[in-house]
Amino acid sequence: GSQDPFGLRRQALGLVNQLINSKTHINISDIVEISMNQLGINDKAARDKMQGDVAEFIRLRLKNVLDENKIRYDVADAVLGDVDDVLATYLRAGAVASEIAGGDMTPVIQSFVRAKNISGKADNRNGSIDESLFVEPVEKQLFDSFSSAKDKADALIKRHDYVGAIDAMKGLAKPIDAFFDGVMVMDKDEKIRGNRLALLLALDKLIESVADFSRIVLEK
Repeated sequence: GSQDPFGLRRQALGLVNQLINSKTHINISDIVEISMNQLGINDKAARDKMQGDVAEFIRLRLKNVLDENKIRYDVADAVLGDVDDVLATYLRAGAVASEIAGGDMTPVIQSFVRAKNISGKADNRNGSIDESLFVEPVEKQLFDSFSSAKDKADALIKRHDYVGAIDAMKGLAKPIDAFFDGVMVMDKDEKIRGNRLALLLALDKLIESVADFSRIVLEK
């Protein structure tokens, strides 16, 4: 129509469906990068804006596709933060929906969200974890559980096995709960506090490689 004279929405929707139906993994940002190079767009601010605008345009088309495939709106919101690989985003949505339908995700999601909420207090978003600063056994236990889950989940994510990745991360729920029961995260010692926040932030980054579970609406 008059609001889309070049039919860009239809073309973008066709691109999204084609990538999903053909099971093709492509990074949209790479295509945009190549296109901007060919068009001689060199200004960094303009390039960043273009990447953001294209991602948002694709996000809206993919959101429609997920809705058409009966994916809950909150599940869609949980995975649409990163739409660079359209097929991967679609598969992540299906995996999250499948795991929630299994009926045992509520306590897991609650633990994931608990870690996310506190990790947001970290001043240093790239802080490293120093095992020598662990004070309580639950810190070491959570770190070991995280390290093991990360190795498994990363390998599964590379194969786009997101159900498997979620299953690998489910085991983090109890160590997370034990961690919160056993320590005061915001310790008065700056180094101990920063180390605990770095651990929770690393956990959240791992979990969000599949989905932002804080977006999921849990039944009461």
